[in-house]
Amino acid sequence: MARSIFKPLSEFLKTSRKEWESLFTAKISEEELVRDKQYEIGVKYLEIGRYEDAIAHLKKATTSKSHKKDAYYFLAECYRQLNM
Repeated sequence: MARSIFKPLSEFLKTSRKEWESLFTAKISEEELVRDKQYEIGVKYLEIGRYEDAIAHLKKATTSKSHKKDAYYFLAECYRQLNM
């Protein structure tokens, strides 16, 4: 009898653990990965003085969750360098 109780409990705990982990596992969308790459490319263009190219990429990066503030900062720097 004890065995019949523990098996359902064991299955419940496995399921609960998976659900719990899924709440805390960050799933980065493909769109977010693209925005992150846009940010990286924009910063590289800024570093080599290709400000117009940097602006195009950084504008797209402003919707990134992880780089939003920095993207706006570097975007402003590009405009400053172009005297805009």
